[in-house]
Amino acid sequence: MDVRRASLTGQRRTVRRGGFEDAFAAETALRRFLEGRRLGFDADPHETVAAYLTKWLKSMEFLLKPTTYARYRTYVLCELIPVFGKLRLEELAHDHIAAYAHEQLEADRGRQAVYHLSGHQQKGR
Repeated sequence: MDVRRASLTGQRRTVRRGGFEDAFAAETALRRFLEGRRLGFDADPHETVAAYLTKWLKSMEFLLKPTTYARYRTYVLCELIPVFGKLRLEELAHDHIAAYAHEQLEADRGRQAVYHLSGHQQKGR
């Protein structure tokens, strides 16, 4: 898989991935990568969750209200990075997040807190 993407410096950067078991696996990875870009996710899949979340948090600092930013900062630094931070983005799956949410609910963590930590936004509020 060989895809070119723009960087913040304006220079195009090539993302290369190999080692796929077969052509179908390579095509699936390419589709996932391109779908992510289409949805606005333009990170290196080999980047760790911690690195990605740290950059994302910094990019949100001046876009959010100070109280919202402070809450997100706490979630990211105290909750998400300790649990998922060492995973590479390409390794992070729905199963990881679902298992984490279930563990938090079983530990009597409030439903609303778990809902926010798992990346959902409440509708109608």
